Amino acid sequence: MQREPRVTTDSFTWRGIRCSVVHTRGHINAGWSRLQFRVLSDRAPPVPITHARYLAHELDEDEVIAAGGTVAFMLAWLDREAETPGYAKALAAWKQLDLFAQ
Repeated sequence: MQREPRVTTDSFTWRGIRCSVVHTRGHINAGWSRLQFRVLSDRAPPVPITHARYLAHELDEDEVIAAGGTVAFMLAWLDREAETPGYAKALAAWKQLDLFAQ
């Protein structure tokens, strides 16, 4: 029986923004995971889960499995948070500043 790697890295695109996520299984304890999310695109608009283009998040491995895997978990989280008024405000502010950056 082949075991899944303890650490995997996946790249994906969310709304035109290139991202990556490193998934560490068994982080701290068995059944626990750590996700390290990064925005890879230069000059990308803000993402709704972090202002710093990086986020580390610990969670139960069962939550990742229930979501359909690491990328599916991240995409669902990003989509859910993108519906909040705070993200709409941050995106509008970024777009406004972008008009003056030229």
